Amino acid sequence: MNKKDIEAIYPLSPSQQGLLCETLSAPSSGLHIEQTTITLKGNLHLAFFKRAWQRVVERHSIFRTGFIWKKQDRPLQFVQKSAVIPFEFFCWRNLHSTQQQEKLQLFLNENRCRSFNLAKPSLMRLAVFQIEDDVYQLVWTQHHILTDGWCLPLILKEVMAFYEAFSVGKDLSLTASRPYRDYITWLKRQDMLQAQLYWQKTLQGFTKPTPLGVTTQASNLLDKYERYGKEQAYLSTSATTTLQTLVKQNRLSLNNLIQGLWALLLSRYSGDSDVVFGTTVSGRPPTLEGVESMIGLFINTLPMRVKVDTNELLWSWLKNIQIEQIEQRDYEYCSTGQIHQWSQVPGSLPLYESILVFENYPDDLSTLQLSSLSVDMQNTFSKGAQTKYALTIMVIPGSQMEFEFVYDRHRLDDSSVKLIKEHFITLLNSIVALPDRDIVQLKEQIPANQIPQFSPLQRRVQEHLKDSFALPRDTLELQIAEIWEEVLDVRPVGIKDNFFDLGGHSLLAIRLMSKIQQNLGKDLPLATLFAGSTVEELASIIRSSTDSLEWSPLVAIQPHGDKRPFFFMPGGGGNVIYLYHLARKLPTDQPFYGLQARGLDGEQAPDTEIEAIAAYNIEAIKTIQPQGPYLFGGHSFGSYVAFEMALQLQRQGEEVDLLALIDSPAPNSDLKGIKHDVDDATYLVGLASNIERFSGCNLSVSYEDLKQLQPEDQLNYLLERLQKVNIFPAEAKLKQLRGFLQVFKANDPTQYFPQSIYPQQITVFRALDNNEFGDELDIGWQKFSSTPVETHFVPGDHISIMTEPHVKSLAQQLKACLEGVLTRETRST
Repeated sequence: MNKKDIEAIYPLSPSQQGLLCETLSAPSSGLHIEQTTITLKGNLHLAFFKRAWQRVVERHSIFRTGFIWKKQDRPLQFVQKSAVIPFEFFCWRNLHSTQQQEKLQLFLNENRCRSFNLAKPSLMRLAVFQIEDDVYQLVWTQHHILTDGWCLPLILKEVMAFYEAFSVGKDLSLTASRPYRDYITWLKRQDMLQAQLYWQKTLQGFTKPTPLGVTTQASNLLDKYERYGKEQAYLSTSATTTLQTLVKQNRLSLNNLIQGLWALLLSRYSGDSDVVFGTTVSGRPPTLEGVESMIGLFINTLPMRVKVDTNELLWSWLKNIQIEQIEQRDYEYCSTGQIHQWSQVPGSLPLYESILVFENYPDDLSTLQLSSLSVDMQNTFSKGAQTKYALTIMVIPGSQMEFEFVYDRHRLDDSSVKLIKEHFITLLNSIVALPDRDIVQLKEQIPANQIPQFSPLQRRVQEHLKDSFALPRDTLELQIAEIWEEVLDVRPVGIKDNFFDLGGHSLLAIRLMSKIQQNLGKDLPLATLFAGSTVEELASIIRSSTDSLEWSPLVAIQPHGDKRPFFFMPGGGGNVIYLYHLARKLPTDQPFYGLQARGLDGEQAPDTEIEAIAAYNIEAIKTIQPQGPYLFGGHSFGSYVAFEMALQLQRQGEEVDLLALIDSPAPNSDLKGIKHDVDDATYLVGLASNIERFSGCNLSVSYEDLKQLQPEDQLNYLLERLQKVNIFPAEAKLKQLRGFLQVFKANDPTQYFPQSIYPQQITVFRALDNNEFGDELDIGWQKFSSTPVETHFVPGDHISIMTEPHVKSLAQQLKACLEGVLTRETRST
């Protein structure tokens, strides 16, 4: 890139950033590629037509825009002073119409998957096919990161105006429209804190995406068909007219009605009365002068949360939805990614599984024509970009309302989408026949045996931007890569790809290690993933290991750096895998070690007293750091272990410079010594609940069913449910699950009450969304410290503060505490 050719450089909009990340994570997939096909009838002059398009490129900076992301703190877009739009011409006049259609379809499919180099403008291309003497087919392909559907008629009007002028030997000077960078400037002036508060309030309490039906395994239709399928449906002219009249009488819009009906269907399919789906908005702020004629990406997809109250009548319920939408308009500029971070839905899960697109453009493309010439545009058809969501519903208003259902066959099969299509039309016709129905009557239109089958997303699409992709170099790396692809549902996996970056977490790690033991005969501890988080690293470990690796409580999650190590105790259950995200968000020169619980392997007996766990951990950490001062942290149950370790070391004459206790109330003397009569069934229900919160899966574990079974059968009961949602492979044995249960039972914080006061400062981190620990700022820890307790607040709840996106805030505050220790040491010397 020659700097002399650059006109401007500026940041991306939030929506552009999301499209960039998703595109780079799925190259050559056709993701976010827009195609518009137009029939041109008349005596088309190709040279003038090509020149007209080139003038549009010259007029609008967005068509001369490229993107840079490598070696950047954040992605940027740059505008070149000039760019040439690729233009192809094919003469198919001698082919039969059937052949023409077949060849055109092949071209469209190939062209969609032909990647754009996002760093090299122009990110659109044109192809013209002459199919008769006076009939041409135009295919206009572009990346969605440039423009949205609102821009299509604006651009085509300009092309037609320039073509008309050139055809009569004239030039044309059009009024300049505002450049896209003015919108970026407007975005910088918006109050993001206020937006964050709005979305946090709107989505409070919503913790997992609304399913589109009954959970099932991934579809195998890909063996026969292309990945994305499409269904179409039309509502009759009379029904469309009746609905238009009804919504007008109730001072609503067709969009309000369609959104409400999709919420009803989602509620029926999922069994939930509180549902969330994505809905598109124009995203053009009315306060930005001239925004209606600006060319660029403004359209945005936002979460729409709807509570389905079965006691309400349809029209009054829809008015409530409309009021909430009006309030939302002030915050439409936020991206889905930002809103996801502000929500309580884990980063490993999508915020929603479906999006609803109601096309409402400023002009109807079908009416565009070159009125003063012998060429006009007919049969304009725009094929929207394929998205990462399981289902995209396009609603095209007109004399006959049209619906397009674009779906991912990885997630929904053809028959399920046909049901969804039929249900939509059924509900609309039901309202036409009897407008004053209530919510219950409408939901009952959908029989229980017609609920669609749906495969939930079990992993997060890779979001980090890769510079290169390395293929396996030998049989072992190939075997490991194939196991990763199966477990993570990511294809392809390169040998340098990181397990955690690909969406891996502690539950998937269990399945991964089980598959490695089954396929490769290597029994590896879960903690091996920290040293072998890429395929090539794990292959190296396996090559140099015996049949199994020695178990150790000390796990080097991030062993590099010359700073004093930070030792961290995990929550109940003793699994350190979930600490990876916290360790990674801290500085790269900060060593980070987790202390996993004895007994997780299902062979050793777990420690049942916190004092014993602390002593065992101290012995382990002294192999790394023989003397203090030490840096300790603990989450949940791990806070008690960290505190007891600090007490024991203090009695040994050692110092602890940082004791960071994360979202755990102080021990309660009233509970000490009280043995609760809790059976295994209760513990298994609790363990299943924790797994559900972390994974987003519904295990449907029943205490009533469990208590009827013998202990071994109880474990099998839970294992079967874990296998159904692909957390444990079908061949997994009970040993590891038994180990989890034993440690979970042993980690009882009610049996601990310290007998001495800690003489140094305690630092407490509290989850903002956790209301279980009362109103005390220090959640009771002050009575165990001789100095004032320092309290920090972190977004999220008891679980989500340790996961994306909230773990970033926790790491930032923890980093400040660690740096404060270093500053105090520097001053003292």
